[in-house]
Amino acid sequence: MEKNVNRVCYTCGGTSFIKINSRTLKCEYCGNVIENNDSLSSEVITFLNQGDACRRKIDFENAEEYYSLAKEKDVTCAEAYFGLLMCEYGVTHVKDPVTEIMKPTLNRLSETPIKDSLFYKKLFECLFDNESKKIYQKKCDELEEIRKKSLEIS
Repeated sequence: MEKNVNRVCYTCGGTSFIKINSRTLKCEYCGNVIENNDSLSSEVITFLNQGDACRRKIDFENAEEYYSLAKEKDVTCAEAYFGLLMCEYGVTHVKDPVTEIMKPTLNRLSETPIKDSLFYKKLFECLFDNESKKIYQKKCDELEEIRKKSLEIS
């Protein structure tokens, strides 16, 4: 397996990935699986990494600006739309003290289901292979479950 160090994990900030297959990378630190998009320019990757850093600090407004810049440079960049979706719902990740797995949490509660978000729709318009669609669908389904449970208890 090869290592790819250009990217920063949007979940934990880790910088070391194992290439699982031609389309998928796995973070060595938290196990997060991301799309391996070799066609992204270094400028787009920098914007994505900066957006991720801001989002991890709960600075969603600046994160949105960086993800928007990435989207402007590459309108087919699924990760930019996913970043914007995570900002819309205020997604950050925290380590589960029992399993030590990074789990998403929502800092912005919305009545709008994830699948009704414009960013969700744009994300899936950018995905062309089934493996990438499965990865993002699983992540979005997890966020939707958290959103529903949060609304139930609020």
